[in-house]
Amino acid sequence: MNEGKNFGVCRLSIVPVYEQANYHSKQYNQLLFGEHYTVTGLKGNWVSIQLAFDDSGGWISKDQ
Repeated sequence: MNEGKNFGVCRLSIVPVYEQANYHSKQYNQLLFGEHYTVTGLKGNWVSIQLAFDDSGGWISKDQ
């Protein structure tokens, strides 16, 4: 059904979502505990995601 796609669920209270894959870019969204997302790419220590709630996207740190 969803072969090849990776999904995630936010397990922290708040995870910042950035426009670019670095901490110096603008934070324009955030994940809240329990929110679902699809992984759309990887770049170094960053993960590109698309939120299930409103289809917006951005980058989160793998450290989160």
